[in-house]
Amino acid sequence: MVGSANEAARGRAVVTCQTPLRLGSHSEPEPDLMLVQARHGGYAQRHPTAEDVLLLIKVAGTSPDYDRLVKMPLYARHGLREAWIIDIEHRQVRFFRKPRAEAYTDITATETPGVAAVEALPGVAIDLGGLLA
Repeated sequence: MVGSANEAARGRAVVTCQTPLRLGSHSEPEPDLMLVQARHGGYAQRHPTAEDVLLLIKVAGTSPDYDRLVKMPLYARHGLREAWIIDIEHRQVRFFRKPRAEAYTDITATETPGVAAVEALPGVAIDLGGLLA
């Protein structure tokens, strides 16, 4: 996170790495990274759910099409507010925002990522510059 943005997120969000995301009784994908709402007691007693997720990040080395065509509609269907795919193969970052039904209505991509705001956390941005360099 960028400078004072780290302070802005303190107490409001925590980062998880390859933690199961409970999307239903038969669906628990393990995204690479998630920024989830900070909770008293953390997530020791239960996995995060879609309502807990502020940002989901998927690093796609060899499966960007699968992530884009299968996983993103799954996340949209469950109402995840924002998801990013870091597409290593095509050297770009794809941003998925504003879920509706089984799709995101705001999808953008860039080959030169810079500082990206986390919409669910005003004042918080992540510096992606150099990520694909």
